[in-house]
Amino acid sequence: MKNIYWQSCLGKRCHGSVLFVVIGSIIALSVLGAVISQLTGSSSSSEAQENRFGSAYYAAYSGLQYLKYVEKNPNYVYSDLSDFIAKVNAGSPYTLPSGIGQFQIVVTPVGGSTTNYTVTTLVGSAISSSASSQESNFLLTYSGQRTFTVKPQSTPTGASEYVVFAGNSDVVISGDSVVIGNLYAKSFTSQQANITGSVTTKKDATLGYSTKLSKNLCSGGNVVLDQSSVAGTLNAQGSLRMKYKSSIGSDAFVGTSYTADENVSVNGNLNVGAVSASDGIFGFQNFYGTNVYIKNNITFSGNEVVVTKNAYAGKTISLSWASKILGVAVGKSVQVGSGTVGSKIETTSYPPNVAPTAPSICANVADPSPKANLVAGTVDKVSNYGEGKFGKSSPLLPGSYKNLSIAVSEPLTLVAGTYVFNKIDLAYGATLNLNVSGGDITIFSIGTVNVGNLDSVNVSIDGTTWKSMSTVGNPYAARVYLEAHSDINFDWGAEWFGTLFSTGSITLGGNNTLIGAVVMLGANNNYKWDNDITYVPSNYAIANWYQ
Repeated sequence: MKNIYWQSCLGKRCHGSVLFVVIGSIIALSVLGAVISQLTGSSSSSEAQENRFGSAYYAAYSGLQYLKYVEKNPNYVYSDLSDFIAKVNAGSPYTLPSGIGQFQIVVTPVGGSTTNYTVTTLVGSAISSSASSQESNFLLTYSGQRTFTVKPQSTPTGASEYVVFAGNSDVVISGDSVVIGNLYAKSFTSQQANITGSVTTKKDATLGYSTKLSKNLCSGGNVVLDQSSVAGTLNAQGSLRMKYKSSIGSDAFVGTSYTADENVSVNGNLNVGAVSASDGIFGFQNFYGTNVYIKNNITFSGNEVVVTKNAYAGKTISLSWASKILGVAVGKSVQVGSGTVGSKIETTSYPPNVAPTAPSICANVADPSPKANLVAGTVDKVSNYGEGKFGKSSPLLPGSYKNLSIAVSEPLTLVAGTYVFNKIDLAYGATLNLNVSGGDITIFSIGTVNVGNLDSVNVSIDGTTWKSMSTVGNPYAARVYLEAHSDINFDWGAEWFGTLFSTGSITLGGNNTLIGAVVMLGANNNYKWDNDITYVPSNYAIANWYQ
C-alpha cells in the first residue's frame, strides 16, 4: 500500500490547507476501501457484508475526523508532543455514539522530532450483532505515515492573565455579579459580588456586603472587609479593617494597623505592623485559627476573643472577659484580666521574639500595547432594518471599512480574519454571528464601539452548525478579539464572546454576560449591577500585547 502523507497545523490557523486536508482524507479513504480484509470466515449475505463494510468505513472516517478535532479544539490543552500523543492514544478504542462501530488509533513520534508525529495505525471496525462473533467484523486498516506539526499552546502573561484588567481605573463591581477569573485594578470596590479568582490592586480594596472572593487578595493600600470573605491569603501594605461577620480563610499580612469588629475570623496567621509599627484591636467574638503577631499592642476590646495558638506583641497584650489565648502570650506586659492564657505568659523587654511577617509586594503589571498605525477604509458598511445584508450565508468579509452600523433585528456575520473600522454601532435586537471555523476573528475600531442588547450571539466552529455563545464552549472565545482606540459601551443586557480591549473606558450597562476578558487603559469605568464575566485568554492578546 502506498503511504499517504497529511500535513496539518496544530494550535494555529492553516489558511488554505483546510479544503486540501478534507479532500485528502476522502482520497485516503477511497484507497483504504481497497484494503478491507475480513478477519475470519465469510458473510452469508452480500447485503449484510456491504452494511458491515459501510460501518467499518464510517468508523475509520470518524477516526480521521477525531484527529482533526483534537488538533484544533481549544478544549484540548497539551504542553508538548508527548502530552499530545498521550491524549490521542488514551482511551482507545473509541466506540461511536451510534454503537455501529469503533476505531483504534496509535500515533508515534517521528524519529527524534519534538514537533512531528505519525499515525501508525488507524483501524475502523464494524461491531457484530453478536458480541461473541467476530466472523462478521471487517477491519478498515490504515498504516501509512500522516505527519502533523504540533505547536504547544502559549501561556498568558501580563494583562492577558486577568478577566478584568484596569490598572489605571477604580473598578466597582456590584449587584449579584459573578466574575470567574483574576482581577487587576488601580482600586477595587464590590457589593454582592462572587469572584472565582484573586484580586490585585495598586491602591485600596473594599469588599462590601456579601462579597465572596475564592482565592487571594493583594492590595497596595488599605483593605476593608464588610460582611465579606476572602478564602485565600490576604496581603495589605496599609491597614486592614474587618467589619461584622467577615472572614479570611488563610494567612493575613497587614503592613500597618488592624481593627476587627464583631464575629470576624482569620483562619491562618495574622501578621500586623511590619511596615509601620501599629496596634491590633480585636472585637467581640473574634476567632483566630493559628498565631497572632502584632508589632505594637494587642487589645481585646470586645469579649470572647479566641486565639487558638500563640500571641506575640511588641508591647502590651490586654485580654477582655472570656477571651482566650490557648498557647503562649508574649509581650512586654500581659494583662490577663478576666481572660485566660492556656500555656504560659512570657514578658520580655525586647519582644516580640517572633516578629510579624511583612505583606508581599503586589504584582505591578504593565499595560498592554494597542495596535499601532491603524487605518480605516472609506466605505461604510450599513445594514438597515429588513435588509439582512450580512447573514450567515453572506458574511461581511475581513477588510478595512469606515463605519459599521447594524440596525435593529439585523444580522452581522463575521468570519476568520482581520477587520478595521472607524466606528462600530450594533443596535438593540441585532444578531451577531461569529464563524471561527477558519481561525481567529480580530476586530479593530479607531473610534467608539456601541453594543446594544443583542438578540443573540451565535458561534460556529465548523462553518455549518451554529450554537449560542453559552453552549458552544467557552474556550472558543479565545478566537475573538475586539480592540477599540476609544470607549466601548454596552447597553443593559448586551452580551459578548471574546476579549474586549479599550484604550479608553468600558461601560457595562448592567445584566451583561461576557465570555473572554475586559481590559481597559482609561481612568474611568462603569460596571453596573448583575454582570457575569468568565475568563478565557485571548489568542491575539497572548501573541501581540507585549511584543
